[in-house]
Amino acid sequence: MQESILKGFGRLNELKEAEKYVGWQKMIAVRMALNILRSKKSTELLFDVNEMPDAAEPEVELQSLDVELLKQKIEDMPHGYRLVLKLHLEEEMSHEEIGDHLGINASTSRSQYCRAIAKLKNEMLNTHAKQI
Repeated sequence: MQESILKGFGRLNELKEAEKYVGWQKMIAVRMALNILRSKKSTELLFDVNEMPDAAEPEVELQSLDVELLKQKIEDMPHGYRLVLKLHLEEEMSHEEIGDHLGINASTSRSQYCRAIAKLKNEMLNTHAKQI
C-alpha cells in the first residue's frame, strides 16, 4: 500500500483532473497488488480480473443490532446511498428497477448499495467499538 501511495505521488504530475485523485490512486494500488500476485508463482488467482462479475451484494448480519441506532445511521447517510438502500431493502426493488426509477444504470445502483452497506457496517462497528 505504501509503495502505491509513493508511486501515485511520484506520478502526480500525470493526473489531469484533481477531483479524480482518489479513484486514480486506488487504481494504482489495485494494479500494483495484481502485479505482485501475478509475479508469485505459488499463488494462483481465483478469478480473472477482466471477467469479474458485478459487485455481489454483501451479507448483512442483523444479530444484536440496536435498531434505532441503525435507523439513525441510515438517515445520516448521503442521499444517494440512503435512497438506493431504502428502495432495495424496504421496497424490495431490484437494481434494474431502481436504475429505471432513478434514471441510472443497474450497475450504479448495485455499486451505491454495496458502498452504503459497507459504510453502514463500518459506522455500526465503530459505534460498537466506542461502547466497549
